[in-house]
Amino acid sequence: MVYWKEILKNNQGDAPMGAFDTTIEAHAYKKGLIDGIVMFTKTDNKGKLEKELNNQFYMKTIEEEKS
Repeated sequence: MVYWKEILKNNQGDAPMGAFDTTIEAHAYKKGLIDGIVMFTKTDNKGKLEKELNNQFYMKTIEEEKS
């Protein structure tokens, strides 16, 4: 599962973005989200924005979800 940290309003926590069968699919989804945001954001420092967004998205496995 891919999550977006602290994006929900009223301190509701992290937003679930998508569930995947493999970590490869989850990594590709995360990379696609970041690339899309960076591509359509007007900034001179796209590398810095990409690093910041990389910290905002995280993944959990099924085992981590259960615990």
